[in-house]
Amino acid sequence: MKFACENSKGVSEHSEILYVSTTALPAQASTPEADYSLSSATSLYVKWALTADQTGPGGLITGYVLYMDDGLGGLYTPIFNTVNVSPTIQGYLVSGLTTGRQYRFKLEAYNYNGAGPESAVATLQACAMPSGLAIPSRVSSTSTAITIRWNEPTN
Repeated sequence: MKFACENSKGVSEHSEILYVSTTALPAQASTPEADYSLSSATSLYVKWALTADQTGPGGLITGYVLYMDDGLGGLYTPIFNTVNVSPTIQGYLVSGLTTGRQYRFKLEAYNYNGAGPESAVATLQACAMPSGLAIPSRVSSTSTAITIRWNEPTN
């Protein structure tokens, strides 16, 4: 579809072409979550479920955009975009993160007409599995109490 305007002086040039489809925007994207088996102390593998296609030829999901904040509550920025690349990718490895910091993620699904509603926000922490605990040891005891100590875990 394209448009032109007309008045007493004449007809304007035509606008750029607008392509639209008779379909709804995608449903709300699923909330991202971490797959900690594929993550490390400085990376998070963020995954999501595929969004159902809408009806009509323009209703097919064309991809996703994953957003992340800076881990300090700052603004969200797009970090991964599969729109018009692959609508079936369901995860992304975010690296270079600060261990122990909590990052916020959200996701949008796209179809021919644009983005659907943003997902709920997921707060995920870059961390590794705790390890390095030694056997606890008894420090002292009485008839009614026991004092125990243990070392701090590695992670």
